[in-house]
Amino acid sequence: TALHLTYDGWSQTVPEGGESKIGRSPQCDLVMPQAWVSRVHGAVSVRGGIVEFKDSSSAGSSVTIGDHPEFYIRRQTIALTGSGVIELGSAAAGDTLPRIVYSILQSN
Repeated sequence: TALHLTYDGWSQTVPEGGESKIGRSPQCDLVMPQAWVSRVHGAVSVRGGIVEFKDSSSAGSSVTIGDHPEFYIRRQTIALTGSGVIELGSAAAGDTLPRIVYSILQSN
């Protein structure tokens, strides 16, 4: 199992046992410049075939899995399935939220 992420021309595949940090800090794997994005806003990980997104921000994130309605999490961890979108921050930010598209890759 692996996770493929894309955002505005950037892409990364997170392999089994891997993690990718997302935030404003230059030490993150995906750096987002928006002011409301935390230094380390969140991280995705793949361990034991389970893919998770952990939000560690005060602003939270919206997650859409497949064609299900989006939901909001803040300082929580959620298991991801199939494909979907992670948006950092909340609608109150007033700007277009960064949309990270993900898809889970299963090995045969």
